[in-house]
Amino acid sequence: MENTTLVFKLLSITAFSLLAIVTLGIAYLTVSDWRDRRRRENERRELAASISAPAMKPGKAKKTKG
Repeated sequence: MENTTLVFKLLSITAFSLLAIVTLGIAYLTVSDWRDRRRRENERRELAASISAPAMKPGKAKKTKG
């Protein structure tokens, strides 16, 4: 009886430990995917802004009437 109780305790501790490890791994992958997606979005926005912005040479700014 004592041996079975010990085995069940060890198995339950092992199961909860593995569950915690898997949960932390999934959380890490989710956060890293979110960060990568945010970085790609920022790079895409910066690239689109640099392409759509007119290339102005220094000292050749448009003069406004006024």
